Amino acid sequence: MATTLENIRFTVEREIRATLENEQVIAWCNFANMDFGVGLNIPATATISLNETDLSYPEPTGLKEIVYMYLQSDFDNGINRPFKWPYRRFNGAIWFELPYREPDTLNIQYYKDLTHFTDITDTIDLEDRFSPIYTFYCLMKYYASPEAKERFGDAVARREQERAEASYYHMRDQVQSYYEFKNPQYVIEERW
Repeated sequence: MATTLENIRFTVEREIRATLENEQVIAWCNFANMDFGVGLNIPATATISLNETDLSYPEPTGLKEIVYMYLQSDFDNGINRPFKWPYRRFNGAIWFELPYREPDTLNIQYYKDLTHFTDITDTIDLEDRFSPIYTFYCLMKYYASPEAKERFGDAVARREQERAEASYYHMRDQVQSYYEFKNPQYVIEERW
């Protein structure tokens, strides 16, 4: 099951016993992504159809760093070697110095940036077991708000904010450690 921001909003609303606006939850989840997502390496794959005329091809969505590229024709023939054609990334495209010599499919394994949420039905990029990190962040932000201080009183709101903050930072360390261990910063020239 893929966790959506709607699921996160439901969990937060159940705890605070109040209704939140979709835009507020989306903004908080985007702030959470900015806070813990910079160092995460989330693996993704994409393909590009190469031809003999084009020098540039659009980058895959959310491309952060290319890890490994190989040709489908090599893979079909049992050859495991990286794609060595000189290229450069510029302005949202992959540019080659020369057009590729024949039509082929280029497979790209890369690390992607976390999704920028725009709708409450957007799905998180992390594994579902890490979805509480968004819940803790939203709770932390809610209890820091003037509305929560008015509803619960300063002392209770501060205590709940500190509890949510401690849970968030603890889970942030877990998420960063997990993805750093699973997808290290250095490049290993083998397929995932």
